[in-house]
Amino acid sequence: MVDLFRDLDFAVVYLDDILIFSSTKEEHWQQLDKILSHLKEVKLIAKKDNCKLGQESVHFLGHQVSKHGIKPLQEKCEAIRKMELRKEIESVQRFLGMCNFYRRFIPNCSQIAQPLVNFSSQEEYWSKRQEEAIENLKKALSSAPLLTPFTTGDNYRLATDASMQGLGAVLERN
Repeated sequence: MVDLFRDLDFAVVYLDDILIFSSTKEEHWQQLDKILSHLKEVKLIAKKDNCKLGQESVHFLGHQVSKHGIKPLQEKCEAIRKMELRKEIESVQRFLGMCNFYRRFIPNCSQIAQPLVNFSSQEEYWSKRQEEAIENLKKALSSAPLLTPFTTGDNYRLATDASMQGLGAVLERN
């Protein structure tokens, strides 16, 4: 599927899901026609019951995607916030895995999570640092920023930061 739609820059494909990005409704229907033509050429079928056409906001791979940008699904963030951790390595690893799925929405995620990583690799014993890291990660997910897709023609700047504990870079719209 990815190879089939590789040349179409307005579509994102994951397994059998196709997400189309359009600026206008007219453009959307034209792009949809191209997608359906591609499918027809290779004898694939889009089942009507599985299609959602002309949506302004969709849930896609654990994210809400709209014309305003991309943000984590609130119900997933809520599940992470309500998660109760035991002071056991497996519990902490499970929590870190869930947080890592949304790490792009958590500024300084690796630095905040470092005490938990240290605990799970048995470099540190459980302490107040781990409890603070859990609370800070949960708090960061409560106010996760909206990510906007890159658009040509806008002005951007690359903001970077590094320390002994972490390295990060963000492309920011001016």
